[in-house]
Parts: sequence; structure tokens; C-alpha cells
Amino acid sequence: LILDGSGNLYGTTQGGGATGFGTVFKVKTDGTSFQVVYPFGVGGPGDGNYPAAPLILDGSGNLYGTTPQGAASALGTVFTVKTDRTGYQVLHSFTGGASGGINPYAGLTPDGAGNLFGTTSGGGEPGAGTVFTVKVDGTGFQLLQSFVGGATDGRGPAAALIPDGSGIL
Repeated sequence: LILDGSGNLYGTTQGGGATGFGTVFKVKTDGTSFQVVYPFGVGGPGDGNYPAAPLILDGSGNLYGTTPQGAASALGTVFTVKTDRTGYQVLHSFTGGASGGINPYAGLTPDGAGNLFGTTSGGGEPGAGTVFTVKVDGTGFQLLQSFVGGATDGRGPAAALIPDGSGIL
């Protein structure tokens, strides 16, 4: 869960909602005023499904997150929605293959300059997962690392990235 300055908690559910594909929700810290901010699946085939990661919140009331499934390719999304329940948008739909990741199960890490960083559990070359970046407006998607597995690398990253303060993730 993530807390805003007004005492609201925001989170995701992997199932339920109007279509059963999960939700972004909001609830006060005292347990009152529960609301579904966005029910996944209502946006049609391009929508994300089954969010599994924590959200991040910027100072303008925008929530950002990932879904490991959904979009036209069914391989996952990066999305945004405003805390006032408006402005849902898929920022990036994953495509798989050597130039795109698949199934982002982890949350996003912002850098303060309008970039979001994340990991996918699959995709890239040779399909062992990726580290990626995309701008908060959905432009500038780029793979930064493709994992190859084996003894000198890893495979299937499933956690958010942590910056060290000097630009290293």
C-alpha cells in the first residue's frame, strides 16, 4: 500500500472488480471510504489485467503501476491512473521478443526526472527477463538489460529496483 498526504491508502487487487481482472483501490487509514479507483478489464482488450505489484504516487496525484497480463499482446502493461479516479492510461504494452519484456510482476521506481524503471520476469534476449525504462507520458520505452540466466547472470527478476542516489539501480 502507498499512503498519500490526506490519509488515503492506495493498492491493487489481483482479482475482483467489475470484470474480475483486479482493481486499483483507495481506503482511508481508519478503514472508511473504500472506493475502487479503477477496475481492470473495462478498457477492452488493450487494458491491463491482474495487477500484482505495489503502486507509486507522484506529487500531482498520479498513480503508476504494472500488470503482468493484459494489453493487446496479453504480455502486461505499465499504467497510470489519477487518485481522483480519472485519467487511466496504458503507458506501455509489453510485446515480448528480443526488444521487449513480458510479465512485469514488480513495481516501478521513479527517478524524479520523469522516468520510470522496472523489471519483467521474461522477455528480452534470450527470454530470461529485463530491466526497462519508460517516461511517465508513455514515450521513450527502452530495454536497459536483458538477463541471460546461468552462473554469471540472473533470470526472471520479480522485484522492484532500488536506486543508490548516484544513478545506479
